[in-house]
Amino acid sequence: MLVRSASALVATCVLACTIACGPGPSPGEGEGEGEGEGEGEEGEGEGEGEGEGEGEGEGEGEGEAGDVFVPAATVYGAAPFAVEQATLTKAQTSLPWELDLFVPKAPGAYAVALFVPGFGLAPDDATTLLSHVAGHGVVVVGVRLESGVCLALLGCTGAYPQQPRKATTSDEAALIPQVLAFVESGLDARVTATVTGVTVDDAPPVIAAHSRGGKLTWRVLTASTTAARGLALIDPVDAPPPSNSGITDPNAVSGALAFVGPAVILGTGRGPTGGQACAPTGENHVRFANALTSAEHVEDTAAGHNDLLDSPGFVCANGTAPAAFRTTAAGLIVATVREALGVDGAIAAAIAASPPAPLTAR
Repeated sequence: MLVRSASALVATCVLACTIACGPGPSPGEGEGEGEGEGEGEEGEGEGEGEGEGEGEGEGEGEGEAGDVFVPAATVYGAAPFAVEQATLTKAQTSLPWELDLFVPKAPGAYAVALFVPGFGLAPDDATTLLSHVAGHGVVVVGVRLESGVCLALLGCTGAYPQQPRKATTSDEAALIPQVLAFVESGLDARVTATVTGVTVDDAPPVIAAHSRGGKLTWRVLTASTTAARGLALIDPVDAPPPSNSGITDPNAVSGALAFVGPAVILGTGRGPTGGQACAPTGENHVRFANALTSAEHVEDTAAGHNDLLDSPGFVCANGTAPAAFRTTAAGLIVATVREALGVDGAIAAAIAASPPAPLTAR
């Protein structure tokens, strides 16, 4: 297992996309019975909670969902937990892809969010966003998909599956159930090995996806609407990959999705603009929202398609305040986890709580 610091700076933007316990023992404050204290390298936290524990940073939680930590309502604020990053190799998991882990450094049981990145992107391209989510008390698992631009003139030859870069969202959707099975039955031991005392819920994850990752997630949920217990789509795209990618991948959204869990769709105003529209009109967040009318649907009209990344790059039109969009997107993912854990209206409350990026209801 490759362990990395959560504060490490990470990859620059690559090609454009078309694409809960008051914790067992845990530091911080919760709405439980009894009193507890937790000390860590970065500070001390006292409050109402159960038991004692050690961890880095201060932690707060709201209520309980069985034995699983429920993140506090302050979803946009500074993360109460420090975060440990690690990468699980294919050899460790027997999965088709490597997985990036973002784990709260405070003992306890946590819900899982599965992050599905956009075309040609990796989870650690969004380290700031995913660390924010994990720091609020969620174990984040990022899938390192291998599809991307595959040009023969650059030495990329062959067909899928011999050439992983040519995978379509249909190809990948057929494999994602293996990841979901691992999350429910194999992840716990790996997470505990990453941070002692941390365990995960064995329920389906909340799925958070960006760009083409939204299209892939849609195919997964079309096949099984119970594959996730919550859904957060960040500027999802249903368009085919770029014409020079060497990949043909038809639209995935063709009708209503019978998903009944909490869901939010966050779009960007500048996704359809620029020299290359990374989230084209007619195939962007509006298309997904029209097919999942139960979802909260909001837009940051000043945001660019890749603003959730640490380095948005230059291929897609950039927004005016990417850091604010990044924090807002991360907060909405945390809110989705809260609602999936039984906090009714958590997403709507987060939208109404003056997020860092101004949001327009759609």
